[in-house]
Amino acid sequence: MMNISAQIETHIEPALLSLCKQLGQVASERNETLYLIGGVVRDALLGVESEDIDMVLDGDIESFYTDPNVKSLAAVISKSQFKTVKLQIGDTTMDIANARTEFYETPGSLPAISRATLLEDINRRDFTINSLAMSLSPDNFGLLIDKLGGAKDLENKILRGLYETTFQDDSTRIIRAAIYKARFEFSIDQITLSWIQRDANFIKSISESRLNQEITRVLAEPYPERVLEQLANWGITELLPTPFPYTENIERLFRALRNDPIAKDNLQNYYRLGLVVHSKKGTESNVGTKQLNEIENHTVLDTLELLSDFREHKAVESLGVMKPSQLSNYFDDRNTDSLVLVRCFIGDSQASRLIGTYLDIYSKVTPTLNGSEVINLGIPSGPKVGEILSALRARKIDGIITSRSDEENYVRSQI
Repeated sequence: MMNISAQIETHIEPALLSLCKQLGQVASERNETLYLIGGVVRDALLGVESEDIDMVLDGDIESFYTDPNVKSLAAVISKSQFKTVKLQIGDTTMDIANARTEFYETPGSLPAISRATLLEDINRRDFTINSLAMSLSPDNFGLLIDKLGGAKDLENKILRGLYETTFQDDSTRIIRAAIYKARFEFSIDQITLSWIQRDANFIKSISESRLNQEITRVLAEPYPERVLEQLANWGITELLPTPFPYTENIERLFRALRNDPIAKDNLQNYYRLGLVVHSKKGTESNVGTKQLNEIENHTVLDTLELLSDFREHKAVESLGVMKPSQLSNYFDDRNTDSLVLVRCFIGDSQASRLIGTYLDIYSKVTPTLNGSEVINLGIPSGPKVGEILSALRARKIDGIITSRSDEENYVRSQI
């Protein structure tokens, strides 16, 4: 039997691993067994970072999480209808689920569950690579439980479903198949692929909110365009609540966003808004976890309008001959997100460079004087103060004003 304690010990930070061991000790003292399961075991064997720590209890979860010894180690912050509890330890959360079986009354429905053994729990999972478990019992800590050949599939870089109706029961597994294929650069077992192709239409049985959650997970991937392209090849992107075609424009856009100095700090949101713009559906679109809010609607419409303008070469040419202050004035009413999206959509062009000049230079120019100082120099309080501040900014952008004394002299000239 394979022991992977060495891999786990280098994969999970020491304090968290110590807590897992202590929880395993408590389970053992209750004549139960606690296991790490799924992604954390898979990722430890692959040597890649894992975001989640999931555990499964071969025992009774209700009495386990209320056990004083468990409560002394971690706080229970939530529990679900699926016999899963979420524990909070400092800034970290982890899920512990009861080993269970699942029954899907209709395709896409949430399953009915029953308490089960670890082996039964393993058999209801999505892919062999996610069926791996590791014992946290002090007697055999690190023992790998691999009943379905998941370790071999990891070694051979193969994604394999567990049973024929897996994508009918929960067709979001098709989206996860595309994620894992792209993330790990795995191939898909031919039988599994035939199930995906046969059952793609079952994606329509999933609620819009669940599908949006899955697309949000897609957009959190390092290269989401690879996932979207795979989903498009299976016909999935045309079956979503807000269908969109996959084209090479998405790949170019996402690559540009990753390289953009502003977008790279909020990539997931820019990806989402970019897909809405790409779909040409504006405010009717819902790509993500929520309806677009007012600001996002404005961003999408602004982006579409600017893209339309920039398709006309004359519009770009007219911007190119404007004074810097006039160019700044043209872009001042646009929000930053729309300008970032536009320059990433259009790539390396004169329009893109003009937007970059505005964002990098002109948008950051402000007068040295403030409103109170303008008033103190003799301008009456009122609208004229704002007009003068705007004029100061314009002249500063154009290089006419270069110092505080220049600003003061201009204000005096307006008295």
